[in-house]
Amino acid sequence: MNCFKQLELASNILSICVITILLLLPSIYIDSVNIYVNGFFINGPLAIAIAIFLQIKYLRIRIDFEKED
Repeated sequence: MNCFKQLELASNILSICVITILLLLPSIYIDSVNIYVNGFFINGPLAIAIAIFLQIKYLRIRIDFEKED
């Protein structure tokens, strides 16, 4: 894997992390936003799924590099 593919992958993963953190911030301060199912929080997996969807649908980062002779 060349360095540009690695940079593209790392930037996509970083954007997913940032979106996930932004989606989880309200649940820190507002307890009524937390979602419980059978005693477990599902905020984290739900936020990750939404972040991946948003990143794939709208924020896909692509790096195109062409060599010039």
